[in-house]
Amino acid sequence: MTEEQDFDQIQLLAYLDALIRGSKQRSLQDKDQEEHMQDVLAKLAAKTNGKATAEDVRAQLWQLFRSRRRWPEHNFPLLFHHGSSELYLDRETTRFVEEQLSVIILQDALKDTQRSQRSRSAVPIPSAESARTTRLSKKKLEGVKKLPKGSFKKARLAARSSAERYRNHTSRSQSKQATTPLPTIEIDTIEAIDFAMTSSDGHSNLNCQMMSVMESQHGQTAAKSDSEATVEVTTTVATQNNIQPTQIATNNDCCNELVSELARYKNRWKEAELQCTILSDADRHLESMFARVRVEDANLLRELRKSAAEIVILKRKLADRMALEPYVLTVQDIDHSTIALQIRSLLTDLNDGVSSIPARTVAQRPLLHKLCEQSGDLKDLSSVVSGQTDHKDLDILSGLTLQELIQALTGAAIRHWIFESDFQIQSLLIGPLLQRYRDQIAALHGDQILFSLDRSVHRSLIEEHDFTDTTVWTMASKRCERLIRALRPLYGDQVRPKVIKQLRIRLESILQVAIRIRFLSLVSTEEYECIWPLPGSQFDSKEMVTQDARVAEGRTRVKAPIAPGLRAYPRKLGLVSNNGFETRGGRDAISGHVVQATVLI
Repeated sequence: MTEEQDFDQIQLLAYLDALIRGSKQRSLQDKDQEEHMQDVLAKLAAKTNGKATAEDVRAQLWQLFRSRRRWPEHNFPLLFHHGSSELYLDRETTRFVEEQLSVIILQDALKDTQRSQRSRSAVPIPSAESARTTRLSKKKLEGVKKLPKGSFKKARLAARSSAERYRNHTSRSQSKQATTPLPTIEIDTIEAIDFAMTSSDGHSNLNCQMMSVMESQHGQTAAKSDSEATVEVTTTVATQNNIQPTQIATNNDCCNELVSELARYKNRWKEAELQCTILSDADRHLESMFARVRVEDANLLRELRKSAAEIVILKRKLADRMALEPYVLTVQDIDHSTIALQIRSLLTDLNDGVSSIPARTVAQRPLLHKLCEQSGDLKDLSSVVSGQTDHKDLDILSGLTLQELIQALTGAAIRHWIFESDFQIQSLLIGPLLQRYRDQIAALHGDQILFSLDRSVHRSLIEEHDFTDTTVWTMASKRCERLIRALRPLYGDQVRPKVIKQLRIRLESILQVAIRIRFLSLVSTEEYECIWPLPGSQFDSKEMVTQDARVAEGRTRVKAPIAPGLRAYPRKLGLVSNNGFETRGGRDAISGHVVQATVLI
């Protein structure tokens, strides 16, 4: 970076400090923050006399700010509130900025003073020579801006030395010639004149005239005597501006008044600068507090969201535990008979449903053994009903009506396909991982806790609403279609589709009840044996029931079984078994209670 560019940056920062000085009544939260920044940039661009636009000024300030702050893109607006104090400048650069700011403030004060002086008295019209001198002075002052660092200090020292030489020269002339003394110009007056000339407004004619007189006097003293120099200075002033001696005294009074006003403005500026520093520190403290509170609020919000998520998880766990609690069975569980009572009630409904299956009479029905050749399931079910393995020995069923035969075959399907078959819930298959969990629970809490937990898990799954509506319904539909295909040959070719549709609806509801009984038996505290009397056996009222009221026990024979019954036995504590109902030898085993089978006599 060149020295000229360095000076331009210092001057730009000084103008920025001059624009934002005073009491800080703005904040970053103002809605017109962006408008305020654009207004400051426009004023700074106007100070450059058209050399740069607002965007150029913004780019220069960004280049200065970017290398001196962390995260400058977030803190850049602070530069338009606090000025150059937001930059990490070295001591020398800071002093240059303060000196340039002082010059700008004094220039503004001089402009106000000159306007007030023009309102009180008329200013002499400058001559051509004074105008030329003013232009030369402006060019010299413009050249001062391009001097290297430290030139301001040297220029001020040079001005002081020139003033001292001029004062010494004047005093010697006064002592030798005893002429009328010229008004003494103090060093502070020279500095004020120097500041006034840098304003470049063309209104300080008196200051420019005095400087031209000093320059002409300094050039002519080498060839002339002291007395001639004194007379010539007075003559030059009077000749160029036609100023009378009384006017010179008046102008001297104006200079003294100007110096006093400058001193007063300087004191006021120092007080304002002190107040500005105090307010700037307070503003910066508020900004830091706001940033800290914003970070704390973000952390608090993050913790609040985390706690809310944990609360939701705990609520879900509590809901799951409360839903599982009714199913957790222990060794001392007093509700162990609930499932057994439910099974008895469902089995009674099942027997009533099978006994009420309707069927229309067919005019000509072929022999059963010929029909068994058309369907393998019909052959198996007929063997279950008759107890004969050879389908040629099915003459015992030939005396049954179509309705009785369909009822008997339906009961045989329930016994053979549901009660005595292995049922296993697909989601609770025995696998290596599940078995490992069971071994771990048994090792930690014992076998009794493992058995109770296994039964509770199966029960919670079976009693779910989705399990009843999906799994049970699917299994019942598949077995119903299989049973319809087995019974279809009994109706012949002339049967209407409506009859088969009504039969399918009735059989599907009956099979759903049977499947629910089978699943509940998995988690019951009892184990069951299927009661299925064979045709030709004696009627036993303890295990059989019939709709015919004319029954003589011991002398009545069973014509055909319709619906199976169950014998209940106490179950030993253990894991849930998926095996079908076992045979215990009938009356020889001691059963807890019996649900009677429905038969025809």
